[in-house]
Amino acid sequence: MPVVVDINNCEKYMWEDNCFGWHLLKKEELSVISEEVPAGKSEKRHFHKEGRQFFYILNGKATMELEGIDYELLSGQGIGIEPGQKHKFKNTSGFMVTFIVVTAPKKAEDRVDIE
Repeated sequence: MPVVVDINNCEKYMWEDNCFGWHLLKKEELSVISEEVPAGKSEKRHFHKEGRQFFYILNGKATMELEGIDYELLSGQGIGIEPGQKHKFKNTSGFMVTFIVVTAPKKAEDRVDIE
């Protein structure tokens, strides 16, 4: 039987410095996470050996550094990341940004931090 999920009934976690995520779907073959990044915060530059990702901005403005090029993303926009591509999600705005990130497959040992 399907279960309706939202950020109030799924696993929550904190990453980096006061950034939060909610596992909306947590399977090895597919991960769907809702995340929020406060103003001025970012993740570490990294890549995934096998995981393909798609980031979709729900609210706010963010920058995705992808292979050394900055892409500005606004609400309603998204960007795909292929396996092996070095990337870093950044909130360079003065406001909270919320987004969805989909990863397939999602394996714990797949992420390789660069910085």
